[in-house]
Amino acid sequence: MKEIADQERRSVNQQIIVLLEQSLQQK
Repeated sequence: MKEIADQERRSVNQQIIVLLEQSLQQK
């Protein structure tokens, strides 16, 4: 269970990073 939670957390972090990069590129 813990490994699955870590994977989900990682995927969420990647999505946040992608969104941040996109917002920075728009500026």
